[in-house]
Amino acid sequence: MVSEFIPIWNIYGLNTDPFSTTPILVKGGLIPAKSFMGREEELTRLENALRSNGGSRTIVCGMQGVGKTTFVNFGRIKAIEHNFFTPFQEIRADVDWTANDFILNTISAIYSSLIKIQKPKKEIVDLINKLKPVCELYEKEDANYSLSTALIGGGYGKTRTINKPELNNSFLMELFQEIIASLIKSGFREIIIHYNNLDNFDEEEEKVKALFNKIRDFIQTPHIHFIFVGSPITASIITSIPRVANIINDTPIKLNPLSLSDVKKIIHSRIKLLAVEGMNVFDPVTNEAIETLYGLHNGNLRAILNSLGTAIKESTKEKPILLTNDLLKVVLSQIAKQRFSNKLTPTMQKVVMEMLKQKEITNKVASETLNKKAQNMSKYFTILKENQCIYLIREDGREKYYAVAEWIKWLLLDSKEIQAQMTQY
Repeated sequence: MVSEFIPIWNIYGLNTDPFSTTPILVKGGLIPAKSFMGREEELTRLENALRSNGGSRTIVCGMQGVGKTTFVNFGRIKAIEHNFFTPFQEIRADVDWTANDFILNTISAIYSSLIKIQKPKKEIVDLINKLKPVCELYEKEDANYSLSTALIGGGYGKTRTINKPELNNSFLMELFQEIIASLIKSGFREIIIHYNNLDNFDEEEEKVKALFNKIRDFIQTPHIHFIFVGSPITASIITSIPRVANIINDTPIKLNPLSLSDVKKIIHSRIKLLAVEGMNVFDPVTNEAIETLYGLHNGNLRAILNSLGTAIKESTKEKPILLTNDLLKVVLSQIAKQRFSNKLTPTMQKVVMEMLKQKEITNKVASETLNKKAQNMSKYFTILKENQCIYLIREDGREKYYAVAEWIKWLLLDSKEIQAQMTQY
């Protein structure tokens, strides 16, 4: 325990954590938009969609941690500079929504941003007054979202149900079109709506298809650019729906891991941009440490940032430290052992080490490789899941494919036998 509760990042001359995995936000947020690097080709494709006057429907996909939300938000920030309107917060869709739920939550997202506009024009004031009774009265009792979060000080969560007549789809469609007309009349060029984290429902393919069939007509509303963000599986599900595929404007924009060069630039740029005015900044990260983590995490930016932040916070006491490659390996491998590996039986440790050699593994393959009974391996997998060591990544028929959590990969930093198998950058 340090003698004083000293703010860690102030020790380095920084305002806040430069390794935060929070995405760049459209408004506010910890991470400056100027720290965005790379993705030139993908940004050009997104900008071309937004420049197609009349509206568009775009899918952005990629594996977890590659920066999909930041990418879309950066594109929206640039569009705002060209007089586009977009809700400040991305919308988290629910696979069980009806078409009316989808429209109502979209309207709510627009309204919650409109009421934050300073010195709004008359058209915006009139629109706010028109939407206020709808957004305040029609609360949806649901464990995942609330229509009035911005109005009554709540957040995503369960709310009470108010006695009300049922809104019909025709009314909501007409109301939404009036909203768009008012926004354009007030001077906005067009509107961007961002729906996030659809990959949460990749295992519910039929529900995803049902949802998009319900909203097909809605997402063809003129002057709206609808952006849907998920995994490659999400993209394949949506594009497999005939009635929906033919209204998607282009093939999905797929985001692969950033290059090592871009990851280095992002990290060092964040450190410079988050400097406390008038203080000298101490950059705690060596390029060699970044290179090691890039290979360890296969270029996954979120995992790299989390690893760097964890290592520095664990090592910093009252003075800044320089995170060399050797120090990185010692600190993170010790953390992995103390928090995870040492709590497992020797047999389960062998299972984890075998899984670390492969990107994904099934119960059957693990059983055959380690010469263990399938039923015993199932028990090991259950315990490993409960201890946040592994997670399910996909299903193919009856086969379930698992991968190790990113922090378990820290064990590799102390394993000379397996280090040679790490992905090279």
